[in-house]
Amino acid sequence: TADDVMDQLGMPRDHVFRKTVEKAIAAAEDIAKPKAFFMEAEIEDRTENTITVAGQTFHSKVLAENLKDQDVIFPFLCTCGMELVDYCDRLTDIMDQYAFDCVMEFYLRKASVALTGELANMENGRQTSSVNPGSLVDWPIEEQKELFALFGENAHQIGVKLSDSCIMNPMKSVSGLRYFTEEEFHNCQLCQRENCPTREAEFDLTLFTKTLKQC
Repeated sequence: TADDVMDQLGMPRDHVFRKTVEKAIAAAEDIAKPKAFFMEAEIEDRTENTITVAGQTFHSKVLAENLKDQDVIFPFLCTCGMELVDYCDRLTDIMDQYAFDCVMEFYLRKASVALTGELANMENGRQTSSVNPGSLVDWPIEEQKELFALFGENAHQIGVKLSDSCIMNPMKSVSGLRYFTEEEFHNCQLCQRENCPTREAEFDLTLFTKTLKQC
């Protein structure tokens, strides 16, 4: 809703920008086709700082630690969809672009919520956590290449491409590995960036210090 977007932007709900947001929401509703998929994969091999899945090796001590008790994981990809991106690219007013960009973020979140819901249904509502290349403290974004090698044609089918610099298009996309867990984990717990609009958890200094020792 417009209230959701205004709150996310930190603006009063009665701000004049609300009209621009409402227009963006109305336009998006007619064309939005957010998409997501996940795969089931076994961890074939592991060391203290790597895991290997379907022939692709990922290098991260934190990743290996988080998945030390896992045999099966779920590589996943969510996106707001190119339909929204194509529309936004045709907008000429910078404020219209800004409002529409915010709306696209919400469509990405809806896709992510749907995906995690499907995973939860597999095991009677059991929660999952995710780890993401470029967001985890010692898992470099360059390993998106290995992740997309895992995805194969699935990524193409939902319209997400990976650039040579490992940036996804649409940019309002998220990729990573999900796993069932009793103790919820968020990349944000290890991130010191302040005032992040997409923060899911508070920075955990104790966990960060422990993680640095591991790395």
